[in-house]
Amino acid sequence: MPIYKLNIRELDADFIKKLQEEHENAEIEIRVQSVPGSSAPLTETGFWHIISLLDWSKRRRR
Repeated sequence: MPIYKLNIRELDADFIKKLQEEHENAEIEIRVQSVPGSSAPLTETGFWHIISLLDWSKRRRR
């Protein structure tokens, strides 16, 4: 199980697409951890922006 650690600004549609291609049938868990001394934590709007980057057209296979 790979673990990816990246800055929230590095999370874009290309990265999401790469994950979908490399881990087609995988389940993901997203944890948001604020860096001490950084700006405000992720807002609800920011969270939904990240969710909107996911490709919801693919159905989960069991």
